[in-house]
Amino acid sequence: MKIAYLLIPISILFSCKTTTDKMSTSNSGNIEQKASVASDCPDGGECSVQVFKGKKINVLKDGIGATYMEIVDGDNMIVQYTYSKKGPEGTADGDYQEAISFELPTGTNVLSIDNETLKDVNLIYTKSIKMRGEAGLYKINKGKLSLKKSAKSLNFVLDFTVDETSPKVLHIAENIVL
Repeated sequence: MKIAYLLIPISILFSCKTTTDKMSTSNSGNIEQKASVASDCPDGGECSVQVFKGKKINVLKDGIGATYMEIVDGDNMIVQYTYSKKGPEGTADGDYQEAISFELPTGTNVLSIDNETLKDVNLIYTKSIKMRGEAGLYKINKGKLSLKKSAKSLNFVLDFTVDETSPKVLHIAENIVL
């Protein structure tokens, strides 16, 4: 009987399999979401890119005046690049995350914009960290975004700065299979 108790956890341990998919797709109705592992990521973290079709970005303020972003149903495509880094072992609130999001109007196939015209794609930088004065949502109005979109892929290059905080990601170059 004691051997049975020992063999059960061992068999469970060896029956588990880890997957390392580089692309996942979910499609529910007319909303399609794709996620892929980003190609150029700062050391020590994980990066991913998500594409949300049939969506738009809403920027709102809560009851205390803090700004936040929602992805809601709409006619556009949203691209969101996320950099995440786990905090040190044993810390409750040491995790770090940056997200850069932008919205492509329907029918946009080629785009090259910079600085003030970045507002046309609702380019937003969000930083999540337990550090006063660093976390929050920032509209990006300094930088350059160029992209080419086809039926099967989206290539984009983004260089930007955020004066109000210090991002770890300042350059993104991605090729996403749609």
